Amino acid sequence: MNTTKLQGNKKIKHGNKRDRLSELPDELLVHILSFLPTTDAVRTVLLRRFGNLWTLIPTLTFEDPDDDEFVCNVLKHHKSPVIHRLKLCDVVGLSQTTLTKCANLASTKKTEQLLLFMEYGDLCVVPRRVFRSQHIVTLVLDGLKLALKRPVFVGSLMRLELVNVKFCKGALERVIDGCPCLKDLLIVNPIGIRGVQFTAPNIEMLMLELQDVMDFTIDCPNLSILHVEKTYTEQLQFINVSSVYYASITIPCSIPHRDFAQLVDTFPNIEVLIVGYEAYAQLRQCGNSKLDLEDNNKWVRLSLRPRVHGSCLRNIICKLLKASQCLQTLIIYANGDYFCDCNMLQRELSSPCVLKKLETITIHECEKPYKGLLQLIEFVLKSAVVLEKLVIRCSKDKLFSTEGLEFINQVSSFPTASRKKVEINIMLST
Repeated sequence: MNTTKLQGNKKIKHGNKRDRLSELPDELLVHILSFLPTTDAVRTVLLRRFGNLWTLIPTLTFEDPDDDEFVCNVLKHHKSPVIHRLKLCDVVGLSQTTLTKCANLASTKKTEQLLLFMEYGDLCVVPRRVFRSQHIVTLVLDGLKLALKRPVFVGSLMRLELVNVKFCKGALERVIDGCPCLKDLLIVNPIGIRGVQFTAPNIEMLMLELQDVMDFTIDCPNLSILHVEKTYTEQLQFINVSSVYYASITIPCSIPHRDFAQLVDTFPNIEVLIVGYEAYAQLRQCGNSKLDLEDNNKWVRLSLRPRVHGSCLRNIICKLLKASQCLQTLIIYANGDYFCDCNMLQRELSSPCVLKKLETITIHECEKPYKGLLQLIEFVLKSAVVLEKLVIRCSKDKLFSTEGLEFINQVSSFPTASRKKVEINIMLST
């Protein structure tokens, strides 16, 4: 037996028992501690190697701490010259004094992310110093009271989330006016507001969950993304939202299609509009990134329009029809100049798809039998098992042209999967 080899293996095993964590430099240990909840980071004081290193961590995260006194002690002994992120969440018995100390510490140590989550009940007031900080980039307030009677200025704030916040009169407008760099704004269940009108030329993304708010007037000329939940469309007034390209509005009930069409007109540059169970989308150019639409498995009505010359029909099949199992009505604006004759369609046409509830297809602005459009109609006819009606709208000149008649004949000759007799209506555009 080779005793030298065995002794070598024993040395290796013994070497693996080294406390390599203790050999790390202080800076790296502090960095590791910064990923822990502050309660756990403080407990490392019981370990000789760590000692008081927790006092140097650049993030403080209080999630369900034991009591208000613990928070005060941490704030008292913290030595790091900066705090990148300060999070206070559901502190038992949090006092207004402790909340003010947190705000003062955040301001003194140039905190960029300040997140305050309070239990709903006796609302603490957001310390005014929060709205004088020139370092905060992200501010989240949940379950607090906002009482601002004078103008404020938060020069670096880019994202603001206000959840279950009780507003005194004019407080929300003062906050928005005092944040010139604000890009993202989220307001959920505001309390004490019956109507709001604000102008914010800097905001690019707006998310609203209004519930009891009566009226909300929005004037945001640079707004790109809009999400609205739990409200009625008549509660929303849009003054200038011309730059919005994506809007999702969740409402308690469906709206008439004419009202939906008016909403489409409200957003002249819209690419995707979702209102309840109805959606409107513009097709992108072949080769560009594909449509990215959320919750398309619940839509009942879908309207599609080409966005640019060469818009690709493959997007309809790949991203929409195959996942739209509740779809009952499909509307396609089919200006032939906008549809590319993409060979990739052939591969998609051969793949299985069953449109279980699609009953009506309407083709608008039909001009002539472009290959891509004919392939799409053929695909839908062989996939819609309860289809009842196909409506084709075109101008009189196009309808009675040689190409128009050829188009109608081709569509009429396509096989259908519907268990019902499909009615094909040719109508003149109004």
